Amino acid sequence: MSGQVVWDSDEVSRASSILEASGENVAAYVLDTPSGVGSNEGRLSERIAKINEVIAMGSFCSLAVAQGLDAASSAFAQADDQAAAEIAAVREYLDSLDSR
Repeated sequence: MSGQVVWDSDEVSRASSILEASGENVAAYVLDTPSGVGSNEGRLSERIAKINEVIAMGSFCSLAVAQGLDAASSAFAQADDQAAAEIAAVREYLDSLDSR
């Protein structure tokens, strides 16, 4: 299908659902600083806090991409419907010219 844009709304919906689920799953994992690690506990806590930030950002990004896909899919469907209606109107007009 060279030169054509193909948008499979079912596949996009599936991808969005996977991203949402993975974002929620990742967000459920938060690391805690273990107790009794001695003099390195402060440094370990700082690093664990940074890891938790990365986990939260990964979750946020997954959810944001899912929302973006949903919005793009909706916009694509609306544009497709509008183009189909315009083509039908042109076809109807041309048919009316042929019938004269």
